[in-house]
Amino acid sequence: MREQAYRAYISRATSGSTDNQPIVERIFAVRRAEAQLLNYSSYTDYALADRVRLTAAAQCRPALVQRAPAAVCGVSRAP
Repeated sequence: MREQAYRAYISRATSGSTDNQPIVERIFAVRRAEAQLLNYSSYTDYALADRVRLTAAAQCRPALVQRAPAAVCGVSRAP
């Protein structure tokens, strides 16, 4: 009984009138095209580029810049 319920649950959107596989494939195609238009090798690279930049910028606050090597935050220190 549990296995039957589990199998029904995990396959609920993969067949019949609730099959959303074509929609998912279309989303992937649009994401791939968007990334290529913006000169990224994949959608993952495109999506992470902004997050990594924002995370790095948030971590490079003035106090941290004074203690960390310049290469870590991408800023040069005044002599």
